[in-house]
Amino acid sequence: MWEVALSIAGFDPSGGAGILRDVITFRDFKYFGQGIITANTVQNSKGVFSVYFQPPRFILKQLEKLLEDFPIYGIKFGLPHRSLKLNESFLSILKNFGGVIVFDPVLKPTKGISFVKNIKVLKPLFFLSDVVTPNYQEFIDIYTSLFGKIKNLKDAIKNFSYYFEVNTVVKGIKGKNFVYDILFDLQEDKFYTFKYRKFPFEVRGTGCTYSSALTCLLMKGFKLKDSVSLAGKYVQKYVESRLPWQTQILYAW
Repeated sequence: MWEVALSIAGFDPSGGAGILRDVITFRDFKYFGQGIITANTVQNSKGVFSVYFQPPRFILKQLEKLLEDFPIYGIKFGLPHRSLKLNESFLSILKNFGGVIVFDPVLKPTKGISFVKNIKVLKPLFFLSDVVTPNYQEFIDIYTSLFGKIKNLKDAIKNFSYYFEVNTVVKGIKGKNFVYDILFDLQEDKFYTFKYRKFPFEVRGTGCTYSSALTCLLMKGFKLKDSVSLAGKYVQKYVESRLPWQTQILYAW
């Protein structure tokens, strides 16, 4: 029997991102994927048009029954719920989980309506997670909302990690001819930088793919630095496998 990885995230009916993308990634790493939907969306390759958040009690009942029945070794949080009480319940229920928890704080899509406006409701999930993986703009929005203006990016990342006691990866920082990610490893008190090829087109679901891959690699016992590096390479191969004509109109979450 395969070990189980659980995605608690949004549902993209077009299949480009969210839980559907997570489960495919879990399977690539030989984990059986399960999913709990935080929010259902009306969207296609051109953007997100509407979002409906599932009732918190229903979500908690789903989680309760899955934890009773399956050997879940890793949880990836994606599109977070707007309910502070639900996120506090996640913290209470999963604080002694014992497995890997990765949180990719999806605040809004590249095109379409915002998912989460009150960033303070996400604080329980930051405290709960082993690793948080915002993209550059998400990190800017999160940090300025919670702590104020950023004067130095690395100082802000370190401050965020210390405050929430969480490892932090800020993804998709743009260089001249490349993009790069910054990891702050809380246990080592050290920064690592990972550079990648910059593509001339967008592919949807790269954030979902990255955080799901990272969850799986940590579940397999790889060190954090190696997991971050391998997750980035996995996403690069995923993007390279998409033909430009298929991706020019697609937008990343």
